[in-house]
Amino acid sequence: MIKKILLAVVISATMTAPMYAQASESGIDDSVCRSVMELSRQMMKNRQVGVPVTDMMDVFVNDPSTDAKHKNLMMEIVMRAYDAPRYSTAEYQDKAADEFANSYYLDCMKSKMK
Repeated sequence: MIKKILLAVVISATMTAPMYAQASESGIDDSVCRSVMELSRQMMKNRQVGVPVTDMMDVFVNDPSTDAKHKNLMMEIVMRAYDAPRYSTAEYQDKAADEFANSYYLDCMKSKMK
């Protein structure tokens, strides 16, 4: 069940746009960064509730519809999520997920401004 939910999040996030998109001519569109942010938030939430890292990795490694660039990004997010500590209270789990998601959003936006 968790794999199906995670896969739905991954597919929706990766189909909206490429990894870290460039700024458009009319300004910076943050829709890709928001997708990456939501994907990273969900991955950290899964980490916080105890989903095994191997289950998370299996979703990406075994998905033939995901290209190598997206697989690498998703596997990087998983590895960073599992490098972070796991908290026992819902409050700290939510904070960890929010901070993790915010860091990916900021990294994405900064990459678009270069």
